[in-house]
Order: sequence, then C-alpha cells, then structure tokens
Amino acid sequence: MGLSPLGIVENKTKPITRQTVADFSKYKLGVVQGYVNTQALDLLIANGRIKAKPGTSGSINMQKIAGKRIDAAVIDANIFANLLKHNAKLKSAQGKL
Repeated sequence: MGLSPLGIVENKTKPITRQTVADFSKYKLGVVQGYVNTQALDLLIANGRIKAKPGTSGSINMQKIAGKRIDAAVIDANIFANLLKHNAKLKSAQGKL
C-alpha cells in the first residue's frame, strides 16, 4: 500500500529516552486502535512486552500526552502537524508536544 512517516510524539516537559523499540516497555505508549505501526512494535505489543494504551485517534492520544496521562504515542508526522494546526481541542497543547 503506502508508506507513512511514523514517529513518536511526547510531552516536551517529560521527554522519553530509548535506544531500541523494546525500550518503550518502560513507558505508557499510546497507539491508535486498529492501526498498523511498525512490524517490530506491533510484535512487541502482540506478545505483551509493550503494554500499549489504545486510543481512538491521534488527536485523543495527543490530548492524553499533553495531560500527562500517557508518555508518548505513535503518530504519522503529517497527521501530527495537521492536527496541531487545525484541531481546536489541541490549541492548548501547542508548544507542549
């Protein structure tokens, strides 16, 4: 199908450190329910090594990060930029993510 520039969004006041995908096991990591991430990440989630927190959308996950309810989330970089620019619910998160 297509490719997506996947990345991790985090709260600037609480940055995460990682060397490998497996290091996400130390954090509350948000994913969008039903989305495919990377093969390595999805395998670690499927076998329980990473306990992902599913959300219904990227904007919901971004709100959770801004509110410090999760540490980070997987998101397409283009969607992240678009949501920050156009989603009224994320206006208060500008500069935090």
